[in-house]
Amino acid sequence: MKTVVVVGDNAIPVTLFKEEFAGLEQKNVALRWVQWQAPSAAEFSRWTRSLEQRGPESMEAPAELVDAVADCDVLVVHWCPVQSDLVRAAANLRLVATARAGLENLALESLRERRIPIMHALGRNADTVADYTVGLLLAESRNIARGHELLRKGEWRRAYPNAEFITDLSDSVVGIVGFGHIGRQVARRLAAFGAKLIGYDPYVADKAFTSCGVTRVVLDDLVARADYVTIHVRLTESTRDLIGRRQLRMMKPTAYLINTARAAVVNQEALAEALQSGHLAGAALDVFEEEPLPPSSPFMGLSNVTITPHLAGRTVSGYRKGPRMVCNALCAMASGQRVDESLLVNADAVTDELMRKLRIW
Repeated sequence: MKTVVVVGDNAIPVTLFKEEFAGLEQKNVALRWVQWQAPSAAEFSRWTRSLEQRGPESMEAPAELVDAVADCDVLVVHWCPVQSDLVRAAANLRLVATARAGLENLALESLRERRIPIMHALGRNADTVADYTVGLLLAESRNIARGHELLRKGEWRRAYPNAEFITDLSDSVVGIVGFGHIGRQVARRLAAFGAKLIGYDPYVADKAFTSCGVTRVVLDDLVARADYVTIHVRLTESTRDLIGRRQLRMMKPTAYLINTARAAVVNQEALAEALQSGHLAGAALDVFEEEPLPPSSPFMGLSNVTITPHLAGRTVSGYRKGPRMVCNALCAMASGQRVDESLLVNADAVTDELMRKLRIW
């Protein structure tokens, strides 16, 4: 019998994992459940931010997890840190899976040294974030959030600073920065509005753009032409400040910037200055370098910004899809089937010998 250790957290608790892993639980598998629980939502946010910025060694895994992984074959987590010491303690470990796309909480080098396959739920919240992105874009440019707030205060206002240049999406150019799973879903949604779509991503093949009706351009061309610039890249050293002061100056004064990715992809100081000076028409932001957003943030006092508290990925569907994708992949591997290699970070580690050892029935 194979042993699978599953670690829940504040976002995807053990109870949700159990529901989505029901199919695996019915097979010849011993499932062990561990909960990595922060005392509050705010503290959990701080934990995840620490993992994103400083990696798995910056946090401690639950003490009970060290004992649980001693003889496990597969370890499944969401945000729980998997440190080098934990990898060394798991002598029988054959596979590590995370129910999210990001890998910041995993000791990647230690896992690669042992040639342990790493699986992630790539694209699990693409629909979730894409829906929200389009909503934010419209909320800011069409004054939905602004009009709502004023009306609640008793003011019936129908004229706004962008009244002279606001257009339908069918008459607009939308620039998509980052054309992975989320960027492509944003493109498909905006295509239904009739928007002209241009995109930038140096790591994606041309056919990905053409299949979505998107014209591939270089970044400078995108920011100069777009009426809306929407950000969908992961935060890495190469994407930090990808949209800096120079790119913001190249944008039209009637343009909007939408960010549901990571704040540091856009230079925050330069963005605040562009909005304060009126160089940009507006911005819609769901992510910030400091979360929760402090009252002293310049974005708090700007009238041409729609801000939300990092909500883009928060739906029941989005949270369930990660565990479901992992469970389906594990069931496939356990029955001797190959899984989609896009879910594997190091597909070369999935050898015939490993498949034999993971086979359950």
